[in-house]
Amino acid sequence: ERASGRDQLMYSANTTAIERDQEQSRWEAFATVSSVPAFCEAWLAIQCGMLPGVFLGAVLIGEPNTGPFGPVAIWPDRRRNVKFLGVVAEQAIRERRGIIRSLDEPEAEPSDRSSKSGWAVAYPIEACNTLYGVVVFALDSRAESHLQDVLSTVHWGIASLELLFTRQALTQEVATRARVQTVLDITAVAVDH
Repeated sequence: ERASGRDQLMYSANTTAIERDQEQSRWEAFATVSSVPAFCEAWLAIQCGMLPGVFLGAVLIGEPNTGPFGPVAIWPDRRRNVKFLGVVAEQAIRERRGIIRSLDEPEAEPSDRSSKSGWAVAYPIEACNTLYGVVVFALDSRAESHLQDVLSTVHWGIASLELLFTRQALTQEVATRARVQTVLDITAVAVDH
């Protein structure tokens, strides 16, 4: 019996070490990304690691304010069908707020529903009063007691995506102003001659 207790401790310590290594790898990937899809994938892996009971997550991005919004990152496997999360994603986009819904609600087409029961959480990605997309998560039914905590965690985590899009908007604004300034400078030189 003593050996089995020691074996359990060894297993627990190894599991914790593996989880720690996986988390460190996710953060290292997040710190070194250079494109929007890679950023979203790394962010999603970190976020899903923080949420209890999550079995699927996606970041949907599209044409600002108008869409359509499609998946640029899916966790844990890019090939997973996230269509059943469309209803909650659309509601979060329409209402521009975080949404929690049961996966058992009948609004989705039967073919689009998840085979699991549980919860869907969606949160819009907004920066500078512009809607860039939405994040959605599917959580198993055991997560019910943690739903408000999940929504709070997503709310805080979404700030990284909002910062990404704010930086993009500022970079575009600076480039536009530089082009306008160049045109004004050329015009001023032409007028002087």
